[in-house]
Amino acid sequence: DRRQFATTNVLRDLYTHGLQHNNPHEPMRVQTLINVRGVVVNEGINELARRNLIKQNDGTIALNNDGVKVAVHDVRNQDLWELYRSHNEQLNLPIVPEDRNKPIDEFLPETAINMLEALRGEPA
Repeated sequence: DRRQFATTNVLRDLYTHGLQHNNPHEPMRVQTLINVRGVVVNEGINELARRNLIKQNDGTIALNNDGVKVAVHDVRNQDLWELYRSHNEQLNLPIVPEDRNKPIDEFLPETAINMLEALRGEPA
């Protein structure tokens, strides 16, 4: 839905912004997000605030420690879905419906996740 889409985009934008500044907690101006995504970002910001994943201060927002953890998990999930799409036949993985908004761990057995993590180059 619209709110979830906005929430996910704001989370990803904040995390990407932080990585570009070598600090996942780097504040970003709310107006910058609105300029890029439109006023719908307010729904995402409100949801992230409700879930206690951001800090807000004087027209800026930043991920807090919990927000960074959620963003890292989101990146991992997106990476694993991409690897699944690229390598599922080669690795003889089970065929599952691809839904990148849901954790891939809910669809694939642990052995399959471990194979994808190995391709990703990071431990599970």
